[in-house]
Amino acid sequence: MSARTSSEQALSRYDRWTGIIGLAYGFVGAPLAALYMQLVAYNGVQWACGHKNVITIQVVPVIFLLLGVIAVWISWRDWTSVGRVTRAEGATVSERTRFLALSGLILSTFSVVLIIALWMPMIIFDPCQR
Repeated sequence: MSARTSSEQALSRYDRWTGIIGLAYGFVGAPLAALYMQLVAYNGVQWACGHKNVITIQVVPVIFLLLGVIAVWISWRDWTSVGRVTRAEGATVSERTRFLALSGLILSTFSVVLIIALWMPMIIFDPCQR
């Protein structure tokens, strides 16, 4: 099987909705997870402290961290499937797919680091202190 045929098979995945959804989730999944983690954690503190169930505050970042790691994995998978090259040779479908996958990988990795950074004060400080 030639390299061109292999490349065409890898790109045919992005003609269907599953490949496009994967690229989109890899690009926006982790940043949205970081935003929603902060929203849910902030709103959940009042409920958790009122019910004396502080451990639920720690469960929220774990769930959203998992969603962010999944976005990083999807972006990595897409970037490696179209070829791990960082220089563009032209405006082709493979170059655009590679750019979107690599951008999603960088953005998702940054968002995972952000989720961990937003989680640190929840671990260090007591969330129920007034």
